Amino acid sequence: MKEDTTSSSSSSSSTTTNSPPLTAETTAIRSSSDRNLRVPCYCEENSWRIAHRHLHNNSTTDDDNSNGSSSTARHNTNKINNNNNLNNAEQWDEYNVVFVSNALRCCPFFRQRATPRDEPREYVCWDYHVFVIRSSRRSSSSSSSGSRANEKESKTNNITITKTEVLDVDTWLPYPCMLGNYLDGSFPHANNDRRELDPNYLPSFRVVSARDYLKYFYSDRMHMFEGGKWLAVPPKYEPIMNGLSFAQTDNDGIGGKGGGNSSRGSNLEMYIDMTSEPDGLEFKGRVLSLDEFRATFTGGIA
Repeated sequence: MKEDTTSSSSSSSSTTTNSPPLTAETTAIRSSSDRNLRVPCYCEENSWRIAHRHLHNNSTTDDDNSNGSSSTARHNTNKINNNNNLNNAEQWDEYNVVFVSNALRCCPFFRQRATPRDEPREYVCWDYHVFVIRSSRRSSSSSSSGSRANEKESKTNNITITKTEVLDVDTWLPYPCMLGNYLDGSFPHANNDRRELDPNYLPSFRVVSARDYLKYFYSDRMHMFEGGKWLAVPPKYEPIMNGLSFAQTDNDGIGGKGGGNSSRGSNLEMYIDMTSEPDGLEFKGRVLSLDEFRATFTGGIA
């Protein structure tokens, strides 16, 4: 692995001598599809770039390599850029980044690409995993009856979530995938009617606003460097360090207690930790159980 990273660094240097270094932002925007952004074992950065790509492009291509189909999905970028010309395509009002872990840092996942595609009964135990979700919503006053089962309504703060999809480039499940289907496929051992697992191994979910994540996250990747070598070949673009400036100038916990050690150049621990008490810092998101996560974003659909 050390030899691989050396050759990779050498190749990168020779091709970028007279050009600026690659960044997460530029690679995200230039990518032809979300799937091409995948770097194995760097899910926190994959999700950062997917979120950046969707929030800063007028349109993005969501491709599902499992069935060969592809579609172009447009999102309302704030209402992001007040873009009203959506050509009747899907509108996405909210993007969130979701960290999955538990107190044991051992969370079983099925249907991940770290397991063979033709072995659906095999699973991998991640210390943490990260993916993006996107939701469409409308005010509760405009709700209507007769919606399909996968689009039942969940009312929170007078807002009705009508649909949520998962963008996870590390799964064998469809891309994008309806949230209810993703939870059933990834955590079949955790279904309400037959929970066969020690509760300590059940997943918890930290849901973070994608915009806050893009602004505050930073990582020098040193959690993947042990014994003088990389545990997995790192991305070729520069580390994402945008949030470090906030950690150095603000006294709000971005790189302090509960946020990791800012001197190491990473606040990844802040997001992975599912046990910390709420401290009023909205940019850290909120931690939900599997049942709470399902109910909040799918209306409790099983």
